[in-house]
Amino acid sequence: MATLVHFVWSLLAVAIFVVLNREGFSRVVSLISALSLALCPAASESSLANVGNIKWPLLIFALILVSSNQLKQSPKLSGAYLFLTGITNPLSAILFLPLLMNFFSSNKTHRRSFLLPTMGLLISFCIQAITVGSLALGHGTGGVKVLTPWPGMGLFWWFGLISPTFLCISALLLQSLLHIHTKSHLITRVAVVVPALALGSYLYGGIGDRYFVAPMVISWIVSLVLINDIGALINRGQFMAISVVALLLFLIPTFKWFNSSWYLTAGPTWSEEVKQAKTTCSAGQTSVQLNIGDISNTELPCSYITHN
Repeated sequence: MATLVHFVWSLLAVAIFVVLNREGFSRVVSLISALSLALCPAASESSLANVGNIKWPLLIFALILVSSNQLKQSPKLSGAYLFLTGITNPLSAILFLPLLMNFFSSNKTHRRSFLLPTMGLLISFCIQAITVGSLALGHGTGGVKVLTPWPGMGLFWWFGLISPTFLCISALLLQSLLHIHTKSHLITRVAVVVPALALGSYLYGGIGDRYFVAPMVISWIVSLVLINDIGALINRGQFMAISVVALLLFLIPTFKWFNSSWYLTAGPTWSEEVKQAKTTCSAGQTSVQLNIGDISNTELPCSYITHN
């Protein structure tokens, strides 16, 4: 299952590269932007190899798709993809904002192609509302949510909570002050959406690493494009200096926080536990206890273990 999840993440990274490249961005910018999907430090904690959190890369690409011109070129495929994304993530409602921005900036001929993508989102939104309820759409469906920063909350959590909104607002201000004209309106649209996405993620799930993934990846892409655009306004030496500083700023959190925390890596592996359980069951036991990492355990009947 983990291999399949990683394949989907990789496939969506390729899709991000293709869309950005077709929008006029260089291959280098498109490639680094695509890599940020996997290198985002918030993704390693509980998203990578987790089938339940595959909704975040789906949402990230959906946000890029609805903000791009590619939506108008493949309305049927886009509509199907947006429907799939919508039924996996209630936060997909945020996609209506860049979709409307894209719609109103298009001419009347191209506006017809927005029908199917819009219908895909609307139908999935209605399914979500019926399935989980209108209240749960905005506040989650249960479980413990941590909404208040705790004493001694580490830099990782502050970085994930604040940096996406800070980066995107800063990018929009710099774009306005320096009169930077981007190759595509895509970046402006996603930058405008990120503060709302970050707030929605916070209200929906609280302070949690998986809820940082989508805002963080999009904010990194916005920053990369901004740096590339600034390079056209300054000389090569200044651009290289800015690029090196930016690279270090992005690599530090990736190197520091990419490895999963101890509670996800400590203790015996699951395969070792299953092997030991089968040995125990063969000795005549009816049930056996398996450790999950170093902090939890579960008891399973030997009939289940021997047949799976």
